[in-house]
Amino acid sequence: MTRRTRSLTLIEGQIMAGIFVFLAILVVPFVKGARICANESEAVEMLQEINRSIDAVGQEREVDRRRLVGLIEPLLRRRPDLKLVEREGGEPFISYHGYLFRLGLDPEGETFSGRIIAWPVEIDGSGTAAFFIDEGGTLCYTHNLQRRYSGTSIHPRLDAAVPRDDRKIPMPRADTGQGNREETNSFIGRDGERWTPFIP
Repeated sequence: MTRRTRSLTLIEGQIMAGIFVFLAILVVPFVKGARICANESEAVEMLQEINRSIDAVGQEREVDRRRLVGLIEPLLRRRPDLKLVEREGGEPFISYHGYLFRLGLDPEGETFSGRIIAWPVEIDGSGTAAFFIDEGGTLCYTHNLQRRYSGTSIHPRLDAAVPRDDRKIPMPRADTGQGNREETNSFIGRDGERWTPFIP
C-alpha cells in the first residue's frame, strides 16, 4: 500500500503567505519599539555610569581636549562595549548600544563642565529621545521632535538642555498620578526642544 502525501494547493499557499505577511506587519513595529526602548534605558544607565566614573577620577576634572578619554579610562577598561568615535577637529564621542555620548568641556578644553549629553546614532532606528545630565546630576530628556539629533552630523550642543531663561533646571517631581508631570515640570531648552527632568 502506498501513501500519498498531500501538498498545498496554490490557493492554500497564498493564504499561508498572506498570514505570514500579516503577522510580520504586526510584529516588526513591536520588535523595533522594544529595541528602541531597551537602547534608551541603557543610554540613561550609561549616562549615569559615565558621570559616576568621572566623579571618581577627582574633583579637579582637568583634562586636555586631546586626552578626553583619560576622564573615563577606568570605565573604558571595565566596559569593552564602549567605543570612542573620533571626529575631525573635535573631541571624540563615546558610542554605546545605539547612542552617542558627549562630555562637556569648557571652551578652552581644559576642564570638564559636568555636562554630559546623549542622543541616538540613528533617529527612529536606534533611539528617539535625547538625554542630558547637568553639573548637579539632574537628568533630563527630550522626545527629540524638532532638532532630530542623530549621529555625528546632527549632534546637540552641550547647553542644549539649559533652560532658555538661564534659570536652574527644575527638580524632578514624583508622579502622584494627578495631572501631567511633563506640563508642570518641563522647560524649553536653548535648542528649542522641550526637556523634562526625571528620576530614572
